[in-house]
Amino acid sequence: MTRPTADQHIGQLIKQLRRSYRLRQSDIAEMANHGGLDWTQSTVAILEAGKRQITFMEAIVIAAVITATTDRHHSVIDLLPADGWLDMPADGAHGNVKHLRQAALGEAIDGPLTDARYGFQVAVRFGRKRFDAKWPELTNDEFETAEQDAAEEAEQKAARKLDVHAYDIAIGARRLWGKSLTEERESVLATRESRPSPQARGHITRLLIDELTPSVLRAQERIEADSETNGGES
Repeated sequence: MTRPTADQHIGQLIKQLRRSYRLRQSDIAEMANHGGLDWTQSTVAILEAGKRQITFMEAIVIAAVITATTDRHHSVIDLLPADGWLDMPADGAHGNVKHLRQAALGEAIDGPLTDARYGFQVAVRFGRKRFDAKWPELTNDEFETAEQDAAEEAEQKAARKLDVHAYDIAIGARRLWGKSLTEERESVLATRESRPSPQARGHITRLLIDELTPSVLRAQERIEADSETNGGES
């Protein structure tokens, strides 16, 4: 299945914008020039054809051009599609747009950046070292399971509350209870109420997060100590 790259998607956005507002390629180039870019009509034509990579600074100016033209706020994040997948030619993989948006916003990523074929390898390449430092003797099975558990709502909320990565919540929960935070919550609820209310579910979640907090914070202290030992690198 053929998917567009981010550059191709943005190129199509520019073309749609231009046609919707009856603008010429030279008009787009002129607006970009006012934003500090050195564009010509040919530059816009190549971008619309998806045959040129877009730099970060160009993406900022493109977002500003769209905002000025449509009178509706657009950020760089809004240049990405709302959902779906984008081709990532450098890795030969396909990027999950939801997770790419989360990464761009600095949020905890609730799954792999790329499709299942590549996701674990990419996660290992960019993040595994930090989690190894936090969680001694971390196995591949633990890391893969954390990748799945971290997508759950309870894990995401706990990560935001403690200001850590959702993987830390997932790994810590498995080591503490032998199951995910979500699974432990449902297990506890099953012994107390036949039809638990949202309030009861929230109460149990908070109690479990309190129970999990010490081990997660200890893991965070390990990465900070490791960073200091290695002169700020981790």
